[in-house]
Amino acid sequence: MQGISIIICSKKGILEKNFRKNIEATVGSVHEIITIDNSTNRYNIFEAYNLGIRKSKFSYLLFIHEDVLIHTPKFGEILLDYFKNNEEIGLIGLAGSRIKTKIPSSWWEHERENQVMNIIQHYPNGKKEKILFGFTEKPLSEVVLIDGVFMAMRKTDISFDERLAGFHNYDQSISLRSRKAGYKNFVTNEILLEHYSIGTKDQSWLKSNEQFSALYHDDLPQALNGRKITKDERGYTYFRLYSNYRGFGDKKNAAKAFFKYLYFRNLSRKDLRIIKEFLNWGIRT
Repeated sequence: MQGISIIICSKKGILEKNFRKNIEATVGSVHEIITIDNSTNRYNIFEAYNLGIRKSKFSYLLFIHEDVLIHTPKFGEILLDYFKNNEEIGLIGLAGSRIKTKIPSSWWEHERENQVMNIIQHYPNGKKEKILFGFTEKPLSEVVLIDGVFMAMRKTDISFDERLAGFHNYDQSISLRSRKAGYKNFVTNEILLEHYSIGTKDQSWLKSNEQFSALYHDDLPQALNGRKITKDERGYTYFRLYSNYRGFGDKKNAAKAFFKYLYFRNLSRKDLRIIKEFLNWGIRT
């Protein structure tokens, strides 16, 4: 059936009235809202979204967080037009990355020139920011990975990878599965939403990144049009990995990631300062 099944994994079990009203007021197309009650943590995100797929009745799916406000009228019609007019499209999001290395990382841990974003983001300090970059003259920009805050896709035999658990990397894994099935993934600047939280960087997130990289090792790295990822790009991602391990006090893995960063990166004066900071940190700890 033509329409959009909007699937939400809800921590509260029942959607906030204002959130539901916002969707109803802006979707502008035939749709249904499927709420997966996860108030008791019965499901991980992979299980919840696959349950939503099984419950869905329409040909197109939208997975969306429940802490957002959609600003674009008739966003559902925009999505349907995209899918109907381009059979190559697998996923559509509002943020993503043009590359993914083998290194344990999230999509946003690549350099800015490899990212594409169109979102209003709130931060814990109370500030918010309109983020828009990575587009040329076209409203769609191709990416390898999309972010999980808003993910639209065709209803096919592609599902979420239940070999992974928890609440991280569902977006990265479905992005790679989409590309492996022969589709292309895109970020659009024609749909805008406001996101009231940021992702949680905890040890479960870091562990999930490690598991994801191991599980998809043979499918990585990936870049658009078969481009090879440069040493410098890998070096940047290793620096982010070093920072993550250091943040959690994992000195052994932090050191390993740091020396990988030194090997791959074209060093500058800034890097020399970072090396000094690393050495001082190692002595103190």
